[in-house]
Amino acid sequence: LDSLRDWGYAKDYVECMWLILQQDNPDDYVIATGVQHTVREFTTLAFANDGIELEWRGKGLEEKGYDKKTGKMLVCVNPKWYRPTDVVNLWGDPAKAKTQLGWNPQKTSYEELCRIMDRLDLDYIALKGIQQKKADSLLIKSLCQTVRQAGIAVPVSITGNDTEVVWDCLKNAEKARLQVSVPVSSVQMEYLYHMKPDVLKATTTDLIRACRAHTEDVEFIAMDATRRDAAFLRSIVREAIVAGATTVTLCDTAGSMLPEETEIFLSSLFRDVPETKDVTLGYYCSDAMNLADACAVSAVKCGIREIKAAACRNDSISLRNIVNILNVKQKCFDVNMKIGIEKISSLTGQIENLCRSGLGHSFRKERTENPAHESMTINSHESRESISSMISKM
Repeated sequence: LDSLRDWGYAKDYVECMWLILQQDNPDDYVIATGVQHTVREFTTLAFANDGIELEWRGKGLEEKGYDKKTGKMLVCVNPKWYRPTDVVNLWGDPAKAKTQLGWNPQKTSYEELCRIMDRLDLDYIALKGIQQKKADSLLIKSLCQTVRQAGIAVPVSITGNDTEVVWDCLKNAEKARLQVSVPVSSVQMEYLYHMKPDVLKATTTDLIRACRAHTEDVEFIAMDATRRDAAFLRSIVREAIVAGATTVTLCDTAGSMLPEETEIFLSSLFRDVPETKDVTLGYYCSDAMNLADACAVSAVKCGIREIKAAACRNDSISLRNIVNILNVKQKCFDVNMKIGIEKISSLTGQIENLCRSGLGHSFRKERTENPAHESMTINSHESRESISSMISKM
């Protein structure tokens, strides 16, 4: 935490690289800001951007950062991530680049850099549950090794018979979340799952407790919540929180509510279930009436802090749209956006192009028609020839 770094913004550094390339004669330049800050200072400011004041206690390896308000430990030192050949003091002198190139090394301030870095990452990437054990398990394990910033969220079956299997796939994720997704409307609960209200409630709480045996990050998802009678919905939400759910997501699965109705629905539920103040509140809405984005904005106004959105819009909240709206209006809603606007726009554009190409659909169709393809897996140790062979077979 005492290590000193000359923190700079990549965008500014690339500008300096471009200026160097415009010179008539080649020369050597140092690209740096000329200003140092400790890792501790950077961490303190990053948390401050999220409204959290850190209090540091201890020294050396035992030093930890605590939320001053709640007393919860948020930062600790882990020697596992030390770089064997790293140095504790990095500092550059950009004087030559400033005078000869006219470059401003502090165009983006240190504080602004912390804010930008803090907003780049999604909180969670939600995956579908395990349906085809071998293929889906491999997918989840692979993503847990690849994704190091965002969390990975995977639902368990309502029967609870795959909880151990799901956790075994998910346990090595940087942030692992187990989801208990339950249909709470009469039409889904009784006719599709053949459960009565009391049975569903007991099944839900038992499943949440089973998930809490593995992780503290358990999400209760109330599917079709807007088409359930108010008393039952309030009851199952309350009992899910008591059972240990740390996130509660309410879903307008049919997409039948207007933005104004969404605000009334959520506000009344939060008022009647005071336990919701102790958990993170999430929201999902179908785009059946082309109002999902507007309803999501209304949800944020009510206190929702997690939005389930899709990069490739498929009858759901648009990730690109909701990020843009909340970024422009974040002061109105008293929220801090943690997602990089330009990066999200670029990535969602690429994903939308893939979706429009139909490649995903074609691959799923081919895989279904030829079950033998289920045994085909690719890992980092495969040779180029073996991968080419697999692609040919697919």
